[in-house]
Amino acid sequence: IQNLGTFTNDRLITAEGHNDIGIRLADRVVEQGTFEAGNNSSIEIGGGTNGIQLEDNATFTNGGMITIEDVNYEGIEIAREGEFNNNNNGYINIQGGDDGVRVDDNFTFTNRGILNVDGAIDIGITISGEFINDIDGEININQRFEETTSVGIVTYNSGVFENRRGTIRIGGLTRREANDITRAIQAGNNASFTNSQGGLIYIDAIPTNISDIIALFGDANFFNDRCSGIINLSEYEMRIEPS
Repeated sequence: IQNLGTFTNDRLITAEGHNDIGIRLADRVVEQGTFEAGNNSSIEIGGGTNGIQLEDNATFTNGGMITIEDVNYEGIEIAREGEFNNNNNGYINIQGGDDGVRVDDNFTFTNRGILNVDGAIDIGITISGEFINDIDGEININQRFEETTSVGIVTYNSGVFENRRGTIRIGGLTRREANDITRAIQAGNNASFTNSQGGLIYIDAIPTNISDIIALFGDANFFNDRCSGIINLSEYEMRIEPS
């Protein structure tokens, strides 16, 4: 589906067996491409390059269920300016692909629902724009398969990630090769990661030969706000490796 106008869905959309993008939104003329998936909406995307791709001031709002499986690159890619909103009733389940979610410059992803990333090859969520896990938002990056994700969440190039009283669970990260880097959270190149008051981060089921739990590079910042921002590590000691 390619949409340059407004598309509203409150039932079932299935896109399988294609070789390109499942749903693509863009602003190519004057109007912004807008996609609204209501509470009764169900979207199933299988195969192709990217599951959902947003460009040029496009807006995607989800209040239903989205399932994306076995894409070649990104489950959801948000390129250039625009926004993606996963509302309170929204449920997104991504399996496969290189990255589960990729948020590029000048784009905002706001999660108030549930976002599950399983089986991404490289990174669960990668951000050079802005990602907000808002109140009651839940993110689960839990690799059930061997030889899959090596990094849970990456922010870079002044990207911003903020956990606002939401919950993040990262576990089951693995190395594909002996020299691969494995990290739960990584921030670099003036990026920032903030776990705000009331935010919860659970990191467990990480291999004992993990590179770092949290790694910071190139003037990046990690903020764990007050005593109410909680990071819980199961079985492993906290290690922050600046570089």
